Amino acid sequence: LPPGDDTVYYMASLTKAITCAAMAALVDKGQVKWDTPVSQILPDFAQRKDAVGRDVTILDILAHRTRLASANALWAQRNQIIPMSKSETLRTCVHLQSVSPLGEQFFYHNWGYGLATEIIEKVSGLDFGTFARKSIFEPLSMKHTTIDVPDDGLLAHCYMARDDGTPCLIPPPPQTNKMALAGAGGCKSSIGDLLVFYRALMLASHLDRKDSPIKQVAMLFKAQITIGQSSIEDEAYALGWERTTHGLNHEKTPVTGNNSAARTIMYHHGTLVGFLSSVFLIPDSETAVIVMTNSHPFADSSDWGGQLVLETILEGEPSHDFIQLTEDTKAAQFAAYSDLADELGAKKSRNQPTRALEDYCGVYYIEAGNLHLDIVVQGDKLLMIVQGLREVQYVLEPYDDDTFWWPVNREYEQCDQCMFSWTWSGVHLVSFLNSHGSISALEWHHDVTTPSAERFVKKGVLNQETESGGTGQAGMSEKPE
Repeated sequence: LPPGDDTVYYMASLTKAITCAAMAALVDKGQVKWDTPVSQILPDFAQRKDAVGRDVTILDILAHRTRLASANALWAQRNQIIPMSKSETLRTCVHLQSVSPLGEQFFYHNWGYGLATEIIEKVSGLDFGTFARKSIFEPLSMKHTTIDVPDDGLLAHCYMARDDGTPCLIPPPPQTNKMALAGAGGCKSSIGDLLVFYRALMLASHLDRKDSPIKQVAMLFKAQITIGQSSIEDEAYALGWERTTHGLNHEKTPVTGNNSAARTIMYHHGTLVGFLSSVFLIPDSETAVIVMTNSHPFADSSDWGGQLVLETILEGEPSHDFIQLTEDTKAAQFAAYSDLADELGAKKSRNQPTRALEDYCGVYYIEAGNLHLDIVVQGDKLLMIVQGLREVQYVLEPYDDDTFWWPVNREYEQCDQCMFSWTWSGVHLVSFLNSHGSISALEWHHDVTTPSAERFVKKGVLNQETESGGTGQAGMSEKPE
């Protein structure tokens, strides 16, 4: 069916502006302050015995200033599965590794918005979806916007691109109000509704609209931390928004708008498997460019399409060849997978596992105790099952002694397994550790933002039902402490 103003798309990270607007409503009512420490509202966060647990504020988590590891594999897994439950958000954040000192650099972090969701629910007494609906969606008559499950009749199907460019229909993302990180990427909306929301934001940014449900816009649009090596005036993150005054400049891409006079542009991009989205606001002229797509091709079509329109608005005509940029990006994606396959293949040895495959079997837990990997034998290989979910599994082949791997295949990963692009070598390798003559742990570098792999400690063995193909949580002969 052709799309229309009411066609519903997953907003992905454009949700963050909704979350910040919801938090602003609480701040405006005096129920929280921007500088309120997270641990004051969520006391268990103080279990972190570092500056993050002690000092991080609401402003810090919304401005991506915590410098905590991304840990995206804990919420974005194969087949659109979120392995971590919403109730585990706080415990997960307590155990996330710090990758550098607090507040020194911008570091994009979805789990911070998971914490923001928890804060909104704790302070308001409502679940996040209900609070967003009552405080923003209903006052603005955004009838096709929800954090929950949208109307199937209006929701766009989603697709990935096979290697030959043909579309592959995939299941929709599972993000709902009941899932972890709803405030990071769980909102769905239509072009018609988003035009209403963004217009309300821009009007409230320069007019005293006491009747507007959008509050604290000066703070929402204020630069909070620099992005990259630029000055905070040139390129910064605000609250749910990136902000620039001298054009959009992404790595290895042109500067959009650099030939025009300096103007403040607020923008953001969103990515989920099967959906890409972009928005660009020019507040002084109340201009909004919104691009929502229901496919995930070789390049970010929502970003390039939005920038093409933005250049036309700012400069009268496009000054960059976005078709060539798309071709270059496609080539770069294929090259990344090819180079990764070559790298891993070159290091693969002929050394066979040092012990029987059955010796590697068991249930392995991360330090937080809320994520486990089940290892079972499958023929002459191992099968790694995430969180006991048969929909989230990796076939591991021998690689080098006690290290196993899952081979690289772009089309299989993105189309058949509905995965994000994971193009670093460590995520393909699972190494088992020997202690006192037996396998005691495994290491998996699932997070590219950390310098080393995460250790999963063996806590028990699988029961016969699970080994023979049971589903759900793994049965164990020993429970983790």
